[in-house]
Amino acid sequence: MRKLTLIFVVIFSILLFSCEKLVNPSINAKPFDFKLLSGNKEVSLKDYEKRYKVVLIYFGYTHCPDVCPTVLHRLSSMYNMLGDDKKYVKVVFITLDPKRDTPNIADEYAKFFNKNFSGLSGDPGYIKKVADSYGVVYKIVPSKTQGYLIDHTDNIYVIYNKSLKTIFFDKDQNPSYMASYIKHLLHQKNKKLAF
Repeated sequence: MRKLTLIFVVIFSILLFSCEKLVNPSINAKPFDFKLLSGNKEVSLKDYEKRYKVVLIYFGYTHCPDVCPTVLHRLSSMYNMLGDDKKYVKVVFITLDPKRDTPNIADEYAKFFNKNFSGLSGDPGYIKKVADSYGVVYKIVPSKTQGYLIDHTDNIYVIYNKSLKTIFFDKDQNPSYMASYIKHLLHQKNKKLAF
């Protein structure tokens, strides 16, 4: 028993001290109200919350060879499944690569997947602050063909009623599942979500 306790303490200590920060923010937490550029226009999370009931935020970059296009395609499919409820939903793409992704490039990239999406960029230090506030984990990795790539989490953050309601992880990014969840949010009457 003593040996088992010692093993548990060692494993717990390694896990505790190897984590520099939380990977994901708390559900139902107040999301960070960013101010970034979409094209030539400054926008904030508050702006989106005033116009839409649900805001979905995805962090990525335009030179991403596989994950970002896949996730944005899934988001576009989900968005199209919403039917008339689309008018209540905003999808926001925030670049993790403001050095290459200007506000215009980020916005054009998002709109390539769906004309109603918005792409945001801004100052590199501020982008890091925004990403960190949502628990996004990312790092620059050298690439022979592109100079560098960015390894990053591929979470989708769902904001509803001024709070972070859930995070769609890779396993949850089925367009039908996401559309069903969003519709449930939009049509609930002060009920707890069953998802």
